[in-house]
Amino acid sequence: MGEAGYYLVAIKATGEIYDEFKKRLDDLAKLNEDFQKIRHDSSKPPIERWRMLKDMHPLAVELINYEPSEEALKKDMWLNELTSVIPDLTSEYILTIEDNVIKLYDYVWHLTDWDGIARWLEKRGCIVLWASDEYIDLHHYLLMKLRFEHKEDIIDVLYDLLSKGKVDEALRLLIALRI
Repeated sequence: MGEAGYYLVAIKATGEIYDEFKKRLDDLAKLNEDFQKIRHDSSKPPIERWRMLKDMHPLAVELINYEPSEEALKKDMWLNELTSVIPDLTSEYILTIEDNVIKLYDYVWHLTDWDGIARWLEKRGCIVLWASDEYIDLHHYLLMKLRFEHKEDIIDVLYDLLSKGKVDEALRLLIALRI
């Protein structure tokens, strides 16, 4: 058990998506801190602790889009179910956007799951992939996955850039994807 580097790449992003995403990530990092502080507080029932977190971090809760059942929480004194649902993220995460590509990196608990984070971006029209450096040759893995699973989407992005006369941006995307 330990930590690992986690990476997320989203293409077809806008500055507006980036700004909204950053707000949610900041809230998610705070949610993780608060979750660890109150997780083992047996003075309050689990459902009350979850409601506190939910009220304190509405953007993070929207981002992960999850609501545990009251029945499950009654049996889960230490909020263990939430550890597998709340994506780990620290306040030291690195988030950038360049040429409509968002990149997110953080060094977090090695079994975390960023599917909820990815879904939020996908609902806004982005093509998103994430992985951790637990994978062998992570860079190659992401590039191959993008090329084979999102070939049509990449072609659409390239066509859109070229039709707007953004040849330099299209070339930078081709170079970044090593196509």
